[in-house]
Amino acid sequence: MRQRYAGAGGELIGTISLFKSGEPFDERDGQILKTFADQAAIAISNAKLFNDLDEALDQQRAMNDVLDAVSTARLDLEPVFATVARHANRLCGGTGAVVGVREGDELRVIATEWGGDEVDRDEDRRARAVGRRIRLGASTPTAQAARTGRVVHIPDWGDIDPERYPDILATRIAGRRALTIPMVRHGESVGVVSFARAGRYTEAEIALLQTFANQAAIAVDNARLLREIEQRNNDLAESLELQTATSDILALISANPGDLRTVLDGILARARDLVGAEFGTVFLRRGDIVRCEASLARGNLVGDERPFNNFFDPFADAMCIIENDYDPSTSLNAEWMAEAVERGVTRHIRAALRQDGG
Repeated sequence: MRQRYAGAGGELIGTISLFKSGEPFDERDGQILKTFADQAAIAISNAKLFNDLDEALDQQRAMNDVLDAVSTARLDLEPVFATVARHANRLCGGTGAVVGVREGDELRVIATEWGGDEVDRDEDRRARAVGRRIRLGASTPTAQAARTGRVVHIPDWGDIDPERYPDILATRIAGRRALTIPMVRHGESVGVVSFARAGRYTEAEIALLQTFANQAAIAVDNARLLREIEQRNNDLAESLELQTATSDILALISANPGDLRTVLDGILARARDLVGAEFGTVFLRRGDIVRCEASLARGNLVGDERPFNNFFDPFADAMCIIENDYDPSTSLNAEWMAEAVERGVTRHIRAALRQDGG
């Protein structure tokens, strides 16, 4: 019997699976595995950006700086958002940045960085901006991105009908650009990062800013999960254990930007230890096939390929699936199947790897 936990959203790019005998997997294990799946998706995005961009070294340092801020954040997320805003301003030609976090039917501005000729000589202006609230129903690009979970790009305010965004407070200057990227987790917007400047944003810059937004969203989601654990169990030990594991993985991603195999091996090992599993695998989509990119078992599955076909079908509307009556004889890999049968494996938990974006 399968237990399915909703949370679909974003492009499905792979799965992380754990197996064991003995005690069944439960919803807590599902929450933990989803956290590690999120980190694996971030690692994949970072590795692609690291390999694709000409200015990879400087941008990778910035991404590492953001990851370091995420890894040390617990419930205080302002340092993460301030780091995102600062690097966005530095790397994207003096773009101003405003970070807002969703609270109910509003966004609360939590960090700002003025760009270009507005560089923060006006601390009073900064103070007035932080704490400001924006209704999700407002007719502004920021509110639109938060409502829809999609990127809103204004290539030139001079080409936009004033009636399109009647609630916008910023001056509409011809030649001025605006870009708002939602922070999305599991298909839901948890906040936005808004940028504005005189020059056009290139595709490479938008990709970099999207990565910063994704990293900030991880911090928001980690804080939410830690609050839930503490409220549910009143058990600081469990939340500290998860926070330590999360910090370790983010540090691993930061230290190995171009070595995805090492990162996935580390994620799989920490997830296995935290939920008491025995085996584990990570499969990623590669065109029309799925390929095993990490494995913890004597019968190593790395390099094992399967037809894409129906591999991801169970995740059409789910983020995590638990099978506590798993039959290992259904495995397509004979060596792994023999080992699993020998150990009496009957528990299987899988989480989807999804990449959110505009």
